[in-house]
Amino acid sequence: MARPRFYPENSIEITSVGSFLDYLKYKKENDADSSITYFFRGQAKEYWDISSSIFRENMLGIEHELLKIPLTKIPTEFNPSQSAFDLMTKYQHYGLCTRLLDITTNPLVALYFACKIMGNEKYEKENPTDEEKEEDREPWGVIYYKKAYPDYADKTEVKIVATMAQYNLENKNSIKEIINKLFQDNVITEEDKNKWSKPENYSNFIDIIQNNYTIIPICNNTRLTKQNGAFLLPSMFSISKDKDEDEYKIIKTAASLREEFEQEIFYIDGDNKEKILKELDICNINEYTLFPELEHQLNYIKTSNAKTYSAPSFVKYTKESENTTESILVMNNYETSKEFKNAFKLDLKSLNNEKLEEIIYTNIFNYLQVDWYKKKSIQSNMKFKIVKNLLKEKFSKKDAYAIANEWIEKAKNIIEKYSSKQEEN
Repeated sequence: MARPRFYPENSIEITSVGSFLDYLKYKKENDADSSITYFFRGQAKEYWDISSSIFRENMLGIEHELLKIPLTKIPTEFNPSQSAFDLMTKYQHYGLCTRLLDITTNPLVALYFACKIMGNEKYEKENPTDEEKEEDREPWGVIYYKKAYPDYADKTEVKIVATMAQYNLENKNSIKEIINKLFQDNVITEEDKNKWSKPENYSNFIDIIQNNYTIIPICNNTRLTKQNGAFLLPSMFSISKDKDEDEYKIIKTAASLREEFEQEIFYIDGDNKEKILKELDICNINEYTLFPELEHQLNYIKTSNAKTYSAPSFVKYTKESENTTESILVMNNYETSKEFKNAFKLDLKSLNNEKLEEIIYTNIFNYLQVDWYKKKSIQSNMKFKIVKNLLKEKFSKKDAYAIANEWIEKAKNIIEKYSSKQEEN
């Protein structure tokens, strides 16, 4: 089933890194409180809710177990003497679901995550017809932001919420019982215990466990440092009144965190993600710089050099194949060469339409690699991109496909003519 189209309200489209930074500069310069901190979260799909992984994965009921099992199973990695919040951040780093939500103080880091390429999905067409009601496209990315004075891990309120996440609240979950347990665990002082245990002061404690906290943590791992990482720690503890016992009970509950962020959002059209990622790479924001782990470092090296060179197909040497082998080497050099590009550009001039020339040239040469003219998958990508851009320029679908097919064939013909000349020589 096709997803409904994204019609963002209170939103600003990001078309480049520069436009994003210019708007943020303007916004901060005109903010009444210049000392407040901006926090950002980038998400690669516009229809995703904002939610902690423990809520998304429906594991809140066993949160207390998830937070304690690593201490017994992997004691060399996780120190039980660490604070509840510090343990939670380490779990989050290694992929265990927690109630923490990753955010950042660096807007370009959020932009990087919002521009992650997710692959085409089916959406309702903007102008549907009886024949075509759906289209395949890359989801739009979204950046949410909030303004806050940051909290820190040693704040009493943060300690309370992080520690209560470790508690099993199915039993012994009255306000008095929880306050006593927090005192026994050295989270609160005796003065706090005595004050909050009085029914007339329950509201003060309830405010603490129903608030959410924006925390700048101690950067105790390299990834946090590189990503200018911060966390939103949601409490989401609901209160119910037990009529029989005339006591207030505390319950762990889940909720969306959308209201924690400003209503205004930034969005990135799926077609612009790749372009912006290239701009971010120039700014040294990429997989290599944001993820220090070796697998990410090597993956960046692989993907960033993927189009640099592709080996020709193997030909077993025989005396008779000398000319063939030489021809293959010449061809593999030509089909991605400057000479080929210039020849193709010359053909494009016959269009007498600079915009059309740019669309065709860009979306063919972005996919150039050895043997591309023999590989249908590469030609299909070229065609898809050309058609997509031509439809934006109000070409009919029929004309867009005809133009794409025609010029991909012309590019192939240039190579074939060159190949024939080489064989003649």
